[in-house]
Amino acid sequence: MRIAPLLAALSAAAFLVACDDKPACTEAEAEKKLTELMTRMQEVGATSPEKLAALAPKAQDLAAKAQANGGDIGEACKAIDAMIAELK
Repeated sequence: MRIAPLLAALSAAAFLVACDDKPACTEAEAEKKLTELMTRMQEVGATSPEKLAALAPKAQDLAAKAQANGGDIGEACKAIDAMIAELK
């Protein structure tokens, strides 16, 4: 499964958005959300790898958008929340 590159991209996006001066959510909240997302991805990967594989392109797209937003932590939090909702 290609979880490691996906998690690396999401982690990089979270790191980049942590540089924002006026976040809609705090860096600590974003890190907590990212940890929850990674945990859920691992759980889904273990129980339903086909579901995780289907969501991988969307997660990569969200990570790319978060990086393109130039440090908007609010957008990153929204993207992470959307992925968590998809994994429920």
